[in-house]
Amino acid sequence: MKGNPAFSLQSIGDVYLLVPLQDETFEIEKIIPTNEVGDFLWSILQNECTEEILRDALTAEYDISPETARKDIRQFLEVLKKAGALLE
Repeated sequence: MKGNPAFSLQSIGDVYLLVPLQDETFEIEKIIPTNEVGDFLWSILQNECTEEILRDALTAEYDISPETARKDIRQFLEVLKKAGALLE
């Protein structure tokens, strides 16, 4: 899987937003708010990767268990899928 290059992550202070770049009309509903962890995962998703790669990177970067990382990653990926921000 890989992040859709038609989306760009923008940050404003501690707020991170995944913004679709190719929409002809601006629709606020298509913007995905996230946090520092979402920013971290999105950076990894710029290259082809697996859920296991994301999990290993997340547990190495943050002090969380593999089970918690897996749960959080799956939730994040589901949001990306629904928005069209994830290429599989």
